[in-house]
Amino acid sequence: MKKKLWFTDDFSPEYIAEKQSEGWLLRKASACHASDTVEVCDEVGGDVPEQYKNTVPTFDTEGFVPLEQFDAVSKKLQETEQQLTMARSEFVTFQNDVDAMKARVALLETANYNDLKIDDLKALLASKGIEFKSGALKDELITLLQG
Repeated sequence: MKKKLWFTDDFSPEYIAEKQSEGWLLRKASACHASDTVEVCDEVGGDVPEQYKNTVPTFDTEGFVPLEQFDAVSKKLQETEQQLTMARSEFVTFQNDVDAMKARVALLETANYNDLKIDDLKALLASKGIEFKSGALKDELITLLQG
């Protein structure tokens, strides 16, 4: 079930009943401050506070998602699809060519660690069975690999 928050300062019994019948959980709009933590939810509506506008889908009476939100999600989706395509390609190559897999492993082992991304460093550490903190900085990961 979706968690939907409706921000308002109208807490008349009729308004509350109407919004609750539509599946909304009511929140006092004027009580929200910019420094407040964003409550985890699936959708927001009404007098939506600024901190919710770019992080949570906003209810629109016409059913449209704001263009900025759509563009941001679309860009992230394209990036993720590119990463997935590259990973699939590498997987298929490795599956069919053990020598290619060994060459890639050798490259990672001899590569300049500073040139690698944090995710690559973590993958390399994991493949070697070396434990690391999930929030470790790049320098810390490199030190573990060199150690």
